[in-house]
Amino acid sequence: MNFFERENENNFSFWFPKVKNCGIPVPKTFFKKLPTHQKEPEFAARLYQAFYMENPREDMGTVREWLVRDIIPELKEMKLTGHIFVKNARFSNKFQAKGSCNLYGLDGLPQAIVNINQGAMMCEADGIDEIVVRQFIESDQRNTPCIYEGLPLRSEFRVFYDFDKGRTVFVANYWNFDYVFPHLYDATDRIIFEHEKERLEEAFRGNRERVQAVVNTAMENVSGLTGQWSVDILMDERGNLWLIDMAIAQRSAYWEQRPDKEAYPE
Repeated sequence: MNFFERENENNFSFWFPKVKNCGIPVPKTFFKKLPTHQKEPEFAARLYQAFYMENPREDMGTVREWLVRDIIPELKEMKLTGHIFVKNARFSNKFQAKGSCNLYGLDGLPQAIVNINQGAMMCEADGIDEIVVRQFIESDQRNTPCIYEGLPLRSEFRVFYDFDKGRTVFVANYWNFDYVFPHLYDATDRIIFEHEKERLEEAFRGNRERVQAVVNTAMENVSGLTGQWSVDILMDERGNLWLIDMAIAQRSAYWEQRPDKEAYPE
């Protein structure tokens, strides 16, 4: 099976249940499918159409109706009502973090999910058939500045893991300067990123082997995943590691830098 045939495996609801108990901490997490056309054809059609915001007042009312009916009661039951991280099945709109993926409380949830799904559709990222709400991993802005309008610039490691061979392919610095900096268009983001370059690179060098060992051990406990995947590990300010995201390797940034392209052709 090639990665085009595995496309739906990128959905949060596919991979997260398989890794949530692997041994690497994950944030408290809620996820749910949107209403289906099979079970609620009229409401589902109205909800999906609402994400285009062609009639903003009416469409936002539809999104709120769905959230109040299906989502917010479960979030309150889970006590996921404070500082939260929001995404859909595959996309978080992190490039405009404030009011999209980075929220304080549930009041802004309708607008956030609209922002995320519109961004996903513009980027052809898909994933609008799921909503994901997670506890935000906190940071101290006095120590960790933000870019992208509210995304803490913490060390992240993208570990490429081969489930067929049971081993790591390689580890990339998620915030690789040469890769990220040319794609920063906000002047403040560029200043911050350049200032933090040495800190991020030092943290990557100093923790790369530890992160790789942790992922290798954890992924041995995972069943139901095949092929090559990217495993994103965030390191918080205390040095704790968190598994925050996964995706098919061939759909992930830095896969083109894999050292053994003969073993892993396109």
